[in-house]
Amino acid sequence: MKKLLIIGLTIFALLVLSACNDNSETQNNAPNQNEAQANVSTAMESLVGAWDLVNAGILIIVHADGTWETSWGDIEYRGNTKLTQDNGDYIAEFIILEQRGPGAMYDSDGNIRPEAFNVETNEHYWIPYPDEYSSWLVGIFSADHDRLVIESVWGAGFDYEQEMERVW
Repeated sequence: MKKLLIIGLTIFALLVLSACNDNSETQNNAPNQNEAQANVSTAMESLVGAWDLVNAGILIIVHADGTWETSWGDIEYRGNTKLTQDNGDYIAEFIILEQRGPGAMYDSDGNIRPEAFNVETNEHYWIPYPDEYSSWLVGIFSADHDRLVIESVWGAGFDYEQEMERVW
């Protein structure tokens, strides 16, 4: 009987110790997550400024809050930048949220969008961009080397691999 009691207490003690170790691992992961978020915030601060994709004629202005804007042809675009840490560098995705301008006034069938233009004030409105096409540029950003290389345009369909030049 004593042997069973000792075995039972030993098993109980081992279970309690393993449960305590699991909690300490969970607590140790929280600082790592906070550190990763801080790294992404620092990288976003490094990305701020104007970037020129010379071969495509695209100038993107990235703001400190992660938003960006560009004017390309007769359409202006603006959206958000999504940074994801990847082996010391960051995957940068430029997501279009809104568009405006003469080129944005028409749908794919050539019909004028009533929400795109105010006839009385002669102004173009910002209108939502279709979600299925919202991933515009995807590239790799190295904050250590201040380098942004665009790997694809309009999703995975077009492999590009061109370096953007920092304008300011």
